[in-house]
Amino acid sequence: MKKIKYINESENNVVVKIIGDHIANMIDNSDDYLTSDIHSKNMSVNSLINKLRTEERKEDVDYLILSIGANDYFSSSNDVTYLCDLIMDIYPNAEYYAIEGFLSIDDIIDFTEEDYIELEKQRFGFYSEFSKNGFDVIETEELVSEETLEDNSTEILKIKNEISLLTIGDVNMFGDEKPLIKTKQITSNNNSINDSDDETDFDTIYEFIDRFEKIVKSKNVYNIKSNSSYNPNVHQIEMALRFLLPNYVGSFKSDGVFDEETEEAIKTFQMTNGIEPTGVADTETIEEIFYDLKIEGFSDNDIGRFINDLGGGTSKPKVYLNGKVDTSNAGLSGEQLKNVKIMIDYMNSEGITNPYTQIGILSCIGKESGYIPQNEVCYDYTSNSRIREVFGNCRLKKYDDDQLTQLKNDCEKFFDAVYGVDATKCLGWSTGNTMKGDGYKYRGRGFNGITFKSLYSKYGKIIGVDLISNPDKLNEPEVAAKAAIAFFTDGNPVPEFDNKQDATNYFVNKNAGGSTTWSESFENANSWMSKYEVIP
Repeated sequence: MKKIKYINESENNVVVKIIGDHIANMIDNSDDYLTSDIHSKNMSVNSLINKLRTEERKEDVDYLILSIGANDYFSSSNDVTYLCDLIMDIYPNAEYYAIEGFLSIDDIIDFTEEDYIELEKQRFGFYSEFSKNGFDVIETEELVSEETLEDNSTEILKIKNEISLLTIGDVNMFGDEKPLIKTKQITSNNNSINDSDDETDFDTIYEFIDRFEKIVKSKNVYNIKSNSSYNPNVHQIEMALRFLLPNYVGSFKSDGVFDEETEEAIKTFQMTNGIEPTGVADTETIEEIFYDLKIEGFSDNDIGRFINDLGGGTSKPKVYLNGKVDTSNAGLSGEQLKNVKIMIDYMNSEGITNPYTQIGILSCIGKESGYIPQNEVCYDYTSNSRIREVFGNCRLKKYDDDQLTQLKNDCEKFFDAVYGVDATKCLGWSTGNTMKGDGYKYRGRGFNGITFKSLYSKYGKIIGVDLISNPDKLNEPEVAAKAAIAFFTDGNPVPEFDNKQDATNYFVNKNAGGSTTWSESFENANSWMSKYEVIP
């Protein structure tokens, strides 16, 4: 984070803007240093997006505070990534915070208990999207306010106090030594969840839940094909499953290795919670485990019962944070090895020296292009069912199978259909493809399949190469390396990792636009990941 400039050093040092819904409106109306006119009582995600589209770039803003979601009942998560990108374009130099919204008692007057529980889960998922897209979330804890919200109601004063502490370093108006509202720094730039040397050494339930929440918000996925060595995140998931599945206590070990026993335990948990029993610890499953833990009241005694049952001689792997990526056994061709070296050298020059992070990026790029930068291939030999799975029904619903077969045999028309002007409304964000032929011209290229005119423009500007006029330059290895790193970082530090599986999962999700549940994507990336080790 940027160094906080205290108000007593210079009253004009800090520029703080608050935008969004009724909470932003009330806070702005009752404070002197928080200013903005981009808020209203009934602001929704989509209306805020429409408002921001007319705004000019504001490079002088130090802190951008966002309040949004309550008027949507936290259900517009599909638009969150676009909203975050739009905010970061308008306020490029700011630190970004999202206030966790809440409702009044009148808003849920007709809710059943099941409705309330579902809304809690929906709110959690909604703000996790902001965390994943670079925002710190200011948590307000309660879903429903017990008092009428006014400019000086308790909840509003608490939020004002937290913002004051975060930005101008003002005195805590409540006289507390710590902020009253917990701020979770779980942005996409802080997805590493490695907090201690022994990450399953928990003294209290609070430590356990706090770290499990980080596992949830990291959006990492774990399965039987994950790295077979010890993983602290798998260990903690297993411990949680042992508590939630008491019939497994006698036979199921929590040893930190994702094996067949772990897979079966996850399948059992999924079946009992109405989730497809895949045996994969995906985002939905981990979120449900976390939610059930909070409902069940996992206790300190339970932690003591399950924490020391490693067994089987399993030990933690050695971690070489200052090591190097070993490519000697990767089985790469001469051209592949040359391009991998270009990638590693460029990552080092950009300060990405963590070898596990490097392997994560290399594994994702291997899955996408095999380290040979290239145009996205035509889909004329791909089955119609697979094409519909990849691109979704919205973009292709007007084509029956015969029409789709005809379409896929014309490469230019096909890419215009799935990436062009008409596809933009299905994607929900401004792709920049506004002219006939843009879909084909700005199809996937490079090491990691960068697609769409707006992204060619964005990453071209970052690396200083005109990719709009010369899109094929993205297939030059040096340019492809720079563009891939620009894509994965967006100009921000990348997470630090202490194992290659977490790193690979993170960058596969990142490359998919935030998250993916395609097991095939993870399997392909894992096959490349297995080629690399870290050496001292």
